[in-house]
Amino acid sequence: MLLPLLAAALAAAAPAYAARPDLVISGQDVVNPDYFFRGEGTDALFTARTKNKGKARAGASKTSLVFLHPPQVPERVVASHDIPKLKPDKSHFGSTSEAVGEFPPGAYDAIICADYKKKVKESNESNNCSAPGPVYVIVRSWFGTLNGNGPAVPGVTETWQSDDASFHFAEDLGDGRFRYEFSGTLRFTVSGTDSEGCAWSGSTLLGGTDVAGQGLILDYRKEEYFGNSGIGGFPFLWEQSCPNEFPQDQPGPANVAGGFIVVNPQEVDLPPMPFGSTSLTGSATEENNGSQFGWLLGAGN
Repeated sequence: MLLPLLAAALAAAAPAYAARPDLVISGQDVVNPDYFFRGEGTDALFTARTKNKGKARAGASKTSLVFLHPPQVPERVVASHDIPKLKPDKSHFGSTSEAVGEFPPGAYDAIICADYKKKVKESNESNNCSAPGPVYVIVRSWFGTLNGNGPAVPGVTETWQSDDASFHFAEDLGDGRFRYEFSGTLRFTVSGTDSEGCAWSGSTLLGGTDVAGQGLILDYRKEEYFGNSGIGGFPFLWEQSCPNEFPQDQPGPANVAGGFIVVNPQEVDLPPMPFGSTSLTGSATEENNGSQFGWLLGAGN
């Protein structure tokens, strides 16, 4: 007689023991902005609605924003806000802004998780998180040197050099792509003897508005980078000395150098920009005319 009564009592109590809360991220969740400057402590604002869709009251918890880039960067909490006790089917909307700490440059998965520290025993522990989209930690400025050479005409070579090259963040192009504008000076020289026996010589120094708009595009999602197609249309006086003629100054060449850093992703074999890169170093050869390019750039502090 005792065993049937005990079995009946346990059966009646089972639903009470089985009822548990279930915390989820409900509705729209947002991380703003979606890019942050390396080492500058840019604020990350995240908003989310945490809901208890379980059958029992949930104790107090925290909803957290985490960044991750496996395997290099495991989950790291960026910011959290407190969630009060929630009755079944109740929710709490929270918004928190915190400075993003020191993260390596690159693309990250932004994840927002209810009860991130697993303080609440839930009926389902695998549905706490939502992914609002990728975020990026980017370098604000690059500094270094550029150099190159290429043919002006057969037998005559242009060379270019920048010892004070810098590239500064200009705009977000979307989808993990960012444009940087060049500042500094570029010295061009032309020298050699053409097929007519005329000797060419001359040089110029460009800077300021002469080079406005030139720059780099960094794609943190694809982990690659490339530069503008070149600096052109800046003629300078060069001396042409031909046999049996007096040396004379002439304007030109009109197209001053084919480019000043990586030319075009379709024309050269570009080096990658791996996750965490704080230097851009390499060289390339333009296939259509053999122009050579070299660059050595490091991230600013």
